[in-house]
Amino acid sequence: MKSTYLKSVIGVLILLFTSFSGCEKEKFLVSACGVENPDRNIPWLADMLYNITAVALPEIQSVDLYKYNTKEIIRISWKNYYQLYDAPTGSIYDCDGNYLYMCGGSQPVDSCSIVINKSQYIGRIWEKE
Repeated sequence: MKSTYLKSVIGVLILLFTSFSGCEKEKFLVSACGVENPDRNIPWLADMLYNITAVALPEIQSVDLYKYNTKEIIRISWKNYYQLYDAPTGSIYDCDGNYLYMCGGSQPVDSCSIVINKSQYIGRIWEKE
């Protein structure tokens, strides 16, 4: 009798676990800049993430979407291997891939921080696993 009860409890637990795991939200944004799967379908971004070697571009850590005024902007953050205080740690682009601002580094005014602080965070597009 204990064996049957234990099997029933285990069965119910497995059923509950599998039921709730299907309700999990997507980890990353499904659309940005008017396209689905932006990490793959925005050509310039896909190039940066999947086609350019780490030698040509610092290692990208994450890609985030913001709304600045009425436009979506994309912030790409990369790893600072050398932990230098004046090394840039990312940049901001518009949806067409036009470079807008450098983040960090030695610059008189950190325009990136100013823009990000005035922007609404929408969500993460991509993150290094």
